[in-house]
Amino acid sequence: MKSRDYDFAASRAYYSMHYVATAALLEKGISTKTHSGAIATFYEYYVKSGLVSKSFHQNLHAAFEKRQEGDYGYARPFPAGESRLLIKQAEEFLAAVAPLLKSQK
Repeated sequence: MKSRDYDFAASRAYYSMHYVATAALLEKGISTKTHSGAIATFYEYYVKSGLVSKSFHQNLHAAFEKRQEGDYGYARPFPAGESRLLIKQAEEFLAAVAPLLKSQK
């Protein structure tokens, strides 16, 4: 974030979460057509079953909304603090979900 491109950093944080959630779904043979579909389906298969804490799903959903704000309509500069929080949450999400990918093989 040295270039102060906080909206781009937030977007990349969301996409890291999105891609690992999508990979987890693909390992179960499930593909989705939309980001919203991936988020909802991730909830159905990973949160409801107790494999992943609900807070991670909430962070994924919030990151999706922040990514949309940053990419498509943020009227003011994207706050640095929000970008940092999203990056932290993405790191935590990856740490929680990545081990599930290995255990399902």
